[in-house]
Amino acid sequence: MNVWKKALACTTLLSLGGCVAVWGKTYNVEFSNSSSVTIQYSTSFTDSGYVQAVAQASCSQYGKDAVPGSWNDSGIGLRTQTYLCVTRHVVPLAAGPSP
Repeated sequence: MNVWKKALACTTLLSLGGCVAVWGKTYNVEFSNSSSVTIQYSTSFTDSGYVQAVAQASCSQYGKDAVPGSWNDSGIGLRTQTYLCVTRHVVPLAAGPSP
């Protein structure tokens, strides 16, 4: 079922729980590559921290970190959030004082 059919199915259902039935979970990864991840989720059943973790898992496949980008609310309790996959910068620990 394509993304538009899933969105239409969700909007025609009376409860947001119906989206869980369509997706099989409370979120749907709509797009993912080495540059970004787009996730649509129910704001009633999923918090943004969990969605951030899903995006991070995707970006980690490329050795990158997920940084929140744009988002859009549907008005029916669904949010589409895009995360940018950015190069991971390792900051060395500060050296202690010399003996």
